[in-house]
Amino acid sequence: MFRHVMLVRHAMPIVFPDRPPGSWRLGAEGMAQASDLARTVALQSPDLIVTSTEPKAIETGGTIAAGLHLACSSFEGFHEQGADSVPFVDDRDEFRKIVKRHFELADRAILGSEPSRDAARRFRTALDLLSIRFPEVRLPLIVSHGRIMAAFLGGLTGQDPWDIWKELTFPDLIRVDLNARRFEQPH
Repeated sequence: MFRHVMLVRHAMPIVFPDRPPGSWRLGAEGMAQASDLARTVALQSPDLIVTSTEPKAIETGGTIAAGLHLACSSFEGFHEQGADSVPFVDDRDEFRKIVKRHFELADRAILGSEPSRDAARRFRTALDLLSIRFPEVRLPLIVSHGRIMAAFLGGLTGQDPWDIWKELTFPDLIRVDLNARRFEQPH
């Protein structure tokens, strides 16, 4: 099992209100953000880069990987909850209220058909499968999404996932010590 992992929340996508968030891609701003993040990631020396199966994560990971001269591939289990079934909410404050409720009612499906607690378990299972598939890897970097990362980190550390989620940026980098059950944002 891995002792440390690096988590990256994908860069800013282009929002298409008429398309599911799971299909959104990066624009010029997001690509520039991912390229800039590659310099910070390089200081951490990851030896594996995997992404969720969503285009915005794949493009973020691919850009980082190119900057580090590493390969990048997608891996099942790191995708966002309800990526294809969450309706677009244009009002930022309203969306934040929905996300807060999503974490407060972690055993109920609020955003999509998967409860937050189940998504956190799915993320952990994918991480465990990744460590089995790549036992030689010392520090994997996983490009994923805000809500599932916050749910996973909240379950790992005992912190409120809402407090974690509302502090995440596009993109964001988090170093996780799985054994100590803590995380930090390297600069």
